[in-house]
This record gives sequence, structure tokens and C-alpha cells, in this order.
Amino acid sequence: MRNNEHIYTPQDSTLEARIKAYKQVHTAWLQAEASLKFLEEDEWSDTLGDRDEVEQAYQIAVRSLSIAEQDLSLEEVSRALEKNLLESWEAREIIGNKRLQEVKDISVDKEYSDSQEHGHKQ
Repeated sequence: MRNNEHIYTPQDSTLEARIKAYKQVHTAWLQAEASLKFLEEDEWSDTLGDRDEVEQAYQIAVRSLSIAEQDLSLEEVSRALEKNLLESWEAREIIGNKRLQEVKDISVDKEYSDSQEHGHKQ
């Protein structure tokens, strides 16, 4: 599996198309997450496929969801909410995930900056 595989494919760049694609990806992510949970149950294991396939599908869904969320600005999420393209829980989820990603990015930037600083002092 390549690290760039995803299923986020909006038909065009309109807000409506990107929200629709986000919702499709979110549904796929929920299904992939459920599949991981049911993988250990005998009656489902034959239906779902082997562990590698289910885990690969889950990783693609996670990556796709991240791409879909990154493709929407906070302003666009607000606009989609006003237009009733998103439910309030969906908007909160997108905003929360975007903020978590920002915190992670800041942390990675700080670690990089600290490592560069320490490397120059040697």
C-alpha cells in the first residue's frame, strides 16, 4: 500500500461537492472502523477479509478523512453549516480534528526547531 492512497474524490471544487465527498469518506471511515472491531468475531471474519485487507482499508479511510478535512477551511465549514450541508456534530468534528492537527503540526515544528538548535551548538 502506498502512503498516498485515498478515496477522497470530489466531483469538482465547489463547497457542495467537497462536503458530499467528505460525507462519503466519513461513512467509509466509520465502516472501516467497525470492520476492525468485528474482525475478531468468527461469524464476521470470513465476510470481512483478512486482517491485512481490513487494516489497509482502515488506513486509506483515515488518510482520506484527513485529506477531506484539510480541504475545508474553517470559514467553509461555517458556511456549510449555515447552508445546512453539514450537521452541527459534523462541523464540530471537522473543526476539532483541524485543531488537533494544528497542535500536532506546532509540536512537530517545535521538535524540528529544537533539534536544529541543538545540532548547531555541538
